[in-house]
Amino acid sequence: AAGRAPADAPSTRLSRQPDSSMSYCTRTSTSCAARRETCLAGASFALLFTAYNTAQNYLTSLLGERFGSSVLALVYAGLICATPFAPSLVPRMGVRLALVLGSATYALLMAALTLFASSGGGTLVASLLCMAAFLNGCGGALLWSAQGSLVIRSGGGLGGGGGSSADETARQAGDFWGIFQLSAVAGNLWASLSLAHGGSSVGLFVFFTALALCSSILFLGLP
Repeated sequence: AAGRAPADAPSTRLSRQPDSSMSYCTRTSTSCAARRETCLAGASFALLFTAYNTAQNYLTSLLGERFGSSVLALVYAGLICATPFAPSLVPRMGVRLALVLGSATYALLMAALTLFASSGGGTLVASLLCMAAFLNGCGGALLWSAQGSLVIRSGGGLGGGGGSSADETARQAGDFWGIFQLSAVAGNLWASLSLAHGGSSVGLFVFFTALALCSSILFLGLP
């Protein structure tokens, strides 16, 4: 038995090498998939907030200072009301569905703004816009809770919680926010060029509605 030990030891070490290599390949593959997932989410958020953030800049000029401020207040009231419940809802419905439903409320608000701009206002249209604004706030709470879960999951933070997972989570968050910030440039640049060349507020909000819908469709591509 003592004589066999030296012969057995190398074979044991050799047999472990493929497993270690396979584990490395798996980790690398998982990291690449997670990065693709984060980039897709970042692109979806960039489209969505190209629409929303730019539209928000034009609310008071389109709706008037008083009504525009009231609409914004309703958005954030919905956000405050829904935020305590969103983190528990996201795991139940799944991250992808939460992102799709949350982004759909932004498309609803853009559509309501389009209707208001094209109709010239009115009590019924204004009421619909107020309802869409509050629902948008609720959807925003769902959207951002799902985004947090997505970045943590992509970085492996829901698994072991080791240092490498923390580093990967930070990297994924950096990738996401880097892509997301494109929305601030693209939206304002598009609005400036559109209005400078004779574009109307109706056309602007139609375009924003389309962007928000495209964002929801892109979210469907997430696993």
